[in-house]
Amino acid sequence: YGVWGLRQILEGWSANPSKTRLAFALMLFVSAAQNQSVYRFLVVPHMEGFSRGMDECLKPIAYWLKENSDPKANVLTPDIGLVGYVSGRELYDTAGLITPAMKKAFQGVSYEQGMLERRYERVLDPQYIVDRSETAERLVSESLVPIMTREFPSLSITKNRPMFYTLYQVRK
Repeated sequence: YGVWGLRQILEGWSANPSKTRLAFALMLFVSAAQNQSVYRFLVVPHMEGFSRGMDECLKPIAYWLKENSDPKANVLTPDIGLVGYVSGRELYDTAGLITPAMKKAFQGVSYEQGMLERRYERVLDPQYIVDRSETAERLVSESLVPIMTREFPSLSITKNRPMFYTLYQVRK
């Protein structure tokens, strides 16, 4: 509709080519300015925060698992990519992407509520848990001992606030 509307305007002004060129140049300028504003003020800060989060938050957790846990250890985590790639451990994801049974266990509740209710125990008895929350070390208990907590500055453009990742060792 935008292109169609612009065409209608330009056809209406076709009798005056200078007005047509001016309107086209103005539309081009406004579009470019809008794109650059969104890119510079939303996208770039998020990308920088996301990269910093990967380097300063998830990498240390993954390397700790690689260097300090049994190679056969299993890990429950909301984010599998970098943690699994670096650590080489068997991962179970709370979203159910690689662990479909986990999706059923968390059905009807948010990630936060499912973790507090320990719904993952319906599927898995993990040796380590990586938790993501707005509150650092929210799951601490006698059986969940925090090993490290790191801040992730910008997880998404729409949720541009810090999140905390905490690595717990599960004790029985």
